[in-house]
Amino acid sequence: MTMQELNADIKNRAFKRAYLLYGEEDYLKLQFEKKLREAVLNGGTDMNEAVLVEKEATLDSINRNVETYPFLADYRLVVVRNSGLFSAGKKKKDAGDGKEADSKAAEEEKDGGKKKKSVKGAPKDKDLADVLKSLPDYAVVIFNESDVDSRLRPFKAVVSLGGDVQMKKQTEAVLKKWVVSKAKEMEREISLESADYLVSFVGNDMALLENELSKLAAYTEDKEHIITNETIELLCTKQLQDKVFEMIDAIA
Repeated sequence: MTMQELNADIKNRAFKRAYLLYGEEDYLKLQFEKKLREAVLNGGTDMNEAVLVEKEATLDSINRNVETYPFLADYRLVVVRNSGLFSAGKKKKDAGDGKEADSKAAEEEKDGGKKKKSVKGAPKDKDLADVLKSLPDYAVVIFNESDVDSRLRPFKAVVSLGGDVQMKKQTEAVLKKWVVSKAKEMEREISLESADYLVSFVGNDMALLENELSKLAAYTEDKEHIITNETIELLCTKQLQDKVFEMIDAIA
């Protein structure tokens, strides 16, 4: 699934049962999680939302929350962050007895899930892939994950639902257009040339770029609202790699 297709789901409120946001660009994952959350809840109460982070995100807790009916709303939203349930080899605690499942469990899962561990709160013969395949119509689950193994059954289950979205680092060409657009949102003007200079100066981390743009916007409040190369050099933090090269050149 592309980010454009995800935007269409959000705009039309035509949601998949589960979304998996993964990849290197954390900024995009957080932004799309926020947009999905707002669209699913549609201004409703957070009584219809559960947020499970890392150790809280057990198969038991996910299963219990998706089986909870929404209150005076169309959807029940479950947000799961960095559960580790999509990565192989990571030790996870069994939700029932507190024992650690080692990489052997992941290998068994890769082998088609023939050997499945029982989990308290979910049927003994179910794993995450089975839970995802049997999600009720009112449930929307958003997984925001750092580590993902596409060979595992949970990943393939999300793919079968059409909700897998990889958030890659963006190219410089895309980033400079995004910088211009973001500056307009802040009621500031920046040329494509200066946007390109900002990206080369700061780097391709979108969260960092947004932070630097906020600084530039505040500084140019009384300066015709125009961001130039000079203001970038004055206020922005140069990416570490360039600083290292400058230091090497100075020593040489």
